[in-house]
Amino acid sequence: MIHKNSDNEKKEKVQKNEGTEKFVRKEQYYTLNEIIKEIPSICKKIEDGLKYEMKLYEDKITKNPLDFAKEINEIRKKIDEINIKISRKVDEVRCKYISPNPKGIIARKAEEKFLELEKEIESLDYQNDESINELEKISFRKIKELKDSCKIIQRDIVEEYNKEFDALIARFEVIYPILELDFTEEDLKNMEDEIKKDISEEKSYETGIIFKKTHFYSEYSKTKHFEILKENILARMYKIRREVENNLIDFVLSISDKYTEELLKNANEEKQKLNELLEEKKEIDIKMKVDKLEHLIKEITLFENKAKSLREEINQYI
Repeated sequence: MIHKNSDNEKKEKVQKNEGTEKFVRKEQYYTLNEIIKEIPSICKKIEDGLKYEMKLYEDKITKNPLDFAKEINEIRKKIDEINIKISRKVDEVRCKYISPNPKGIIARKAEEKFLELEKEIESLDYQNDESINELEKISFRKIKELKDSCKIIQRDIVEEYNKEFDALIARFEVIYPILELDFTEEDLKNMEDEIKKDISEEKSYETGIIFKKTHFYSEYSKTKHFEILKENILARMYKIRREVENNLIDFVLSISDKYTEELLKNANEEKQKLNELLEEKKEIDIKMKVDKLEHLIKEITLFENKAKSLREEINQYI
């Protein structure tokens, strides 16, 4: 009888313990269920936040990274080309025209016209009645040729610069200075007036047989007239030649500065574009962030699905 009561007590105790454990487990399931129940909403909030952040990043991505890199490379090449043109080509063209040693195009052309004048003048027969008129005609013709040569040189310089820089800068209006050469018919007349006193030769004759007397007089000398006028014209032409050279050199320096200014302006514009692109270069980093966010969202979604499955399983024991 004693043994039977003892067994019943043990049985009751076991049942009581099992009931307690079942109750505890159930409470744990309830608690776990309450915790897991909140996980989907928490995951949803995190996911929505990540998606919003990803959308902000995606809005900043405007171009393919390869196209982006190509554009940066092209701009850098253009900036390098402009810098080379400024440091080499501008000076190269400038020196081609104004170099003192060896002589540039300007000095050679001016000297060429002056030597042509000397040669034509030397070929004149000063004894010929028309020699002085021919001297004047040659002088005016050479001045006209010199002026025409100036215009050609000015346009050649501009065309050469345009050829070098057309792809880099827009063409601009060039103001060609008008070269006023200081030698006109009035100048020639004034020159003639100035030399009148010098174009006569002093001659003499004697009178008397026993008491001789020498008389002096001045006589116009065509030879002397021609030589003095020739030297004066050549001196004036040399001065004009120097004026032409200086004016053309000034033009070359001025136009070179203008092209350099335009090239620098264009270089600065390209640098600005480059800086803007380099700022956009951060898009590559942004894209990497977007990829990471996408991966993180997938992980959260996976975790959320696992939490849902676990809750369904827990509900079977509640």
